[in-house]
Amino acid sequence: MSSMEQDFRKSAALRNDSASLPTIGQIDSITRENNLAFLKSIGTDVDAAMSLALEGVMKYVDNNKDLTDDDLEYLKNVTEGFKVSAELLVRWLRVSHAALRLRCESTSWAWENAALQTRRYMCFSQALATLTAGLLCWFCSVSCDTVVKVLRSELGPLCGFEGLLSLYSTEKAMWGDMVVAVEDLQTVVFTLTKIGHSNMAIPQVSGTRDALTVYIPVSDSLYSKFINKEHLSFTITPVFFNVGINE
Repeated sequence: MSSMEQDFRKSAALRNDSASLPTIGQIDSITRENNLAFLKSIGTDVDAAMSLALEGVMKYVDNNKDLTDDDLEYLKNVTEGFKVSAELLVRWLRVSHAALRLRCESTSWAWENAALQTRRYMCFSQALATLTAGLLCWFCSVSCDTVVKVLRSELGPLCGFEGLLSLYSTEKAMWGDMVVAVEDLQTVVFTLTKIGHSNMAIPQVSGTRDALTVYIPVSDSLYSKFINKEHLSFTITPVFFNVGINE
């Protein structure tokens, strides 16, 4: 009897879970065909643009001759055409993926996932702002030779973060948020730029969430110390030290 009761409870739980999912209605056949034709046309455009770019490159490689300005302009045009087609494809793939998730995912799961992602972004933004301010202070307080020596080593600055969190109650989640935020800083690329004539220059951020680049303005004296300009871009090595209370 106990096994039958357990099976009944499992089936009831499955019914409840399925009932919480949004219903997926039938799509009109004409709409389905139009959407499919549109996606196929985007794929065809990307394929054609990529073929043109490859044919242009292979033609000049096989001929083994010096490229003229017209040849370079042609290669530039076909490459830009391929880039535009690929960006359009990526855009509509994201829209399709978002629409599919809205139709098929549970509302409660989507809300929890969005809340968790928002919390991660907030912690990361605070950690990135703190790190950028710390690097600015370091560039201004340390001699130029020391900065150049550290960045030439290709190891990047060692940046330490300190926490006073215990692993009890809500502080355990706060500790986890800080660990993830510090780990995400490893993907950020920092690039040194000239401060120019303006003394109010501030760091600039560009790129996407997974590939951020932070441009940090430095003095002309420090910028001129770098003979190899590749050393102007670097990543950091973050370390998180947690000193628990009442441990």
